[in-house]
Amino acid sequence: MNTSRKVAAIVLAITMVFTMSGPITAEKASAKAKPTYKLEISQKKNVVVAYKKVNGKWKYARTMLCSVGTFGRTPNGTFSLGNKHRWGYLMGDCWGQYCTVITGSIWFHSVWYHNRSKNSQSAKEYAKLGRAASHGCVRMATIDVKWVYDNCKRGTKVRIAYDVKAPKGKPKRIGKVVRGWDPTDPDKRNPNFRLKKVQIKAKGKTVGWKTSYSLKKGVSAFNPNALQDLSGNVKAKVLIGGRWKTVKKLPTKKTGKVKVKYSVSSPYAKDASKTVTFTVADNSKPTITAKSRTVEVGDTNAVKGVSAKQKDGTNRTSAIIVTITNPDGEVVAENISFSKAKKFVFEQAGEYTVTYKAANKTYSKKVGKKTITITVNEVPQEE
Repeated sequence: MNTSRKVAAIVLAITMVFTMSGPITAEKASAKAKPTYKLEISQKKNVVVAYKKVNGKWKYARTMLCSVGTFGRTPNGTFSLGNKHRWGYLMGDCWGQYCTVITGSIWFHSVWYHNRSKNSQSAKEYAKLGRAASHGCVRMATIDVKWVYDNCKRGTKVRIAYDVKAPKGKPKRIGKVVRGWDPTDPDKRNPNFRLKKVQIKAKGKTVGWKTSYSLKKGVSAFNPNALQDLSGNVKAKVLIGGRWKTVKKLPTKKTGKVKVKYSVSSPYAKDASKTVTFTVADNSKPTITAKSRTVEVGDTNAVKGVSAKQKDGTNRTSAIIVTITNPDGEVVAENISFSKAKKFVFEQAGEYTVTYKAANKTYSKKVGKKTITITVNEVPQEE
């Protein structure tokens, strides 16, 4: 840098202490708007932790990697966010994106650029994210400082200290600068975009026929870039008639397979989708049809005229298992198959107790049961 440029940079740095007006227009937030978030910056861990006010209580929102100042140049204390600058001219004849005043000349801003263009970021300085590196400002990856710029209104409280806790830990730095582009910059022209996809957890399940089932039950989404829960951003679509349709509940009027696509879209995370298959099945106990009857000694077939069906019409007759007790109270056949029950021989006169069971094809614990009496008479003797 030549002497004249050095002088200009020094003058600018001094000026910035007293005013945040630069060669750009400051975007001033309304003083009346109540802040939704509060921020805590850890000098020790080099992270920014955001909390959101929900129903009057502060709840963890996200954690973002940063670089505070070296040699204690970032002041401890509690401050209120001030003016914002889309691009800011920084100390050292360089530029930063998404600048927001923390206090005095201490800003939130991106890792610096050699000039006011998105393909001129310092690769060396980006690699320092996660440790102290600045002259006092709080540097962040572009996606994270954009989040602060977009979501944290003027007046948002910022606490800076060494003892700040990071409830979800410390996120990892994303990629590296290639051809001057920050790997987290969501600009569509960015050839080096490396932001990780949102992680969606969803599994296909078997759901009862004609029951009510919320498609978002048990579904979660996580943004690994900022250790952030995005479950509330999940959208679900069901494939109906060859088209994806947005519905809240799984269609269960018909049995069969149903494809569901879950997706998450966020301006501060890489979009993701996941498709799973649900099975809609009748979950009723099969109805067994069987009547008490009379046979003669030596007759066979303990399942004559016996059948089993589910409510959806699924035939479960062949799945019937049979237990037979003879007139003396002795169990002579226990849990035999339908085919074996056909061959059973009634060898003794008297009353046999016959119990039939049939399990639901899908829900094995749903078991229909019925007990009848088969009276066995002696074969009449010829005179």
